[in-house]
Amino acid sequence: MTKFIRLIKNELKKIVFRKVTIVMVVLLAVIALGYSLLQGGLGSIILDDLFLPTESPEEYCESQIEYYRKELEKIDQYENPEAAKAEFLLEIEAHTIMLNAGFAWDDWRYEQNLPYLAAEAKLMGDSVQYTTLMRIIEENDEVAFFEEQKRTFLLVFANDANRTAAYSKMMEYCIEHEVTPSMSDWRFERVQSYLTNFETVLEQEALIENGFSHNPSTLESARNEAAIALYQLENEIRVNPADSFSNNLFAMFEKQTSLFWDILSGSVGLISLVGMFLIIFAGGTVANEFTSGTIKFLLIAPVKRWKILLSKYAACTLICLPMILILFLCTLLPALLFGASELALPVLEAKGGEVVTYSPFLLLLRDYGSALVSALVLMTLSFALSALFRNSALAVGIGIFSYLSGSVVNLIFSGLNLDIGRYLLFANLDPVAIAQGNGAFPHQSLVTAIIVVVLHMAVFLLTAWDAFVKREV
Repeated sequence: MTKFIRLIKNELKKIVFRKVTIVMVVLLAVIALGYSLLQGGLGSIILDDLFLPTESPEEYCESQIEYYRKELEKIDQYENPEAAKAEFLLEIEAHTIMLNAGFAWDDWRYEQNLPYLAAEAKLMGDSVQYTTLMRIIEENDEVAFFEEQKRTFLLVFANDANRTAAYSKMMEYCIEHEVTPSMSDWRFERVQSYLTNFETVLEQEALIENGFSHNPSTLESARNEAAIALYQLENEIRVNPADSFSNNLFAMFEKQTSLFWDILSGSVGLISLVGMFLIIFAGGTVANEFTSGTIKFLLIAPVKRWKILLSKYAACTLICLPMILILFLCTLLPALLFGASELALPVLEAKGGEVVTYSPFLLLLRDYGSALVSALVLMTLSFALSALFRNSALAVGIGIFSYLSGSVVNLIFSGLNLDIGRYLLFANLDPVAIAQGNGAFPHQSLVTAIIVVVLHMAVFLLTAWDAFVKREV
């Protein structure tokens, strides 16, 4: 056992002290730091500069008023002059209200469409509604807005005790906690989420009561989302780190997420870079011995060939640990810089409408482990090719090509409805997605995926063993 450990140490030294390894480690650290800084504060600054309008709100309102007035002068050219006139008058009145009220680009009154509602009330002769809305607009009165919302909901749902209670509770919460009626305020976004999902639950339950078909997954999802939103409001939890680990690319536009956990969860994608480095190490570890001629000196040692091969494989596997640690630290430090206060946030998940909490680090560990599966499997392929062909360029080239083309192969097989693709290696390298029902093919089983991966690993290792132990040097 001592000799075997010494063999592994020697193989690790060969890998660690190569110039290419140092270059790769530095490159990994630079990319991880750059990514984290870009996703953090620097990225926000750049995006703000890119998307901030060059003209002021006043200039914009004046230009819109002038444009629609000119359009009114040639109203006869439109196919439906009356409808066009009504639209243009509404735009002129709404932008006039905005101009007089002194709106900002991120103004909650504009987000809630109050200028258009007030303009519409004026043009329709509803003086009471117009006066109410104009008072809210001119006084920038958020409390009055929620009170008006509450009054409207009570009138609309006068005969529905469930809806009346829910909407009243949410509006009272907003008034009590001085919530800004804008999606930039996490509390208002959570209030909207709760009410939207609450409505979905009531609609699905009504279908059940009336004997119509319903969607159980929609009901369960809405019930859980409503429970999470209510839990966040009651416990003053601004964001749910689970949203940072979501596979939904548009989640950032639907919900507020934690910058701290956004950075750490995003680092999972950089494990593909670690995977390519591992493929390079594995592709050269056996082949380079033959190329340089050192294999003869290695084999004259009083150690069995399979132990030499296993020590090389173990060294390639173990080298991934410090690289993952470097990747983690290089993303953790910027994450702490931009969002250290979010470190202790709990993950919120709901089952049957009941909320459970746990550490986001468990999700990070899960995703790191899932990403490493693909890296280690294809590293094993490269290792087997290195022993089989004794050519590092060929082994590394095939390994990296397989690593990069796996998703394309899945798309081709799934696009052609070739169900046999679910048994290929590439379709089974993301256990988290498969467990969540988001695999490349419908109804993929995690157990089947594990069996497929284990069988491929066994074939790769047996190939390497046969090529190294049985063949003549």
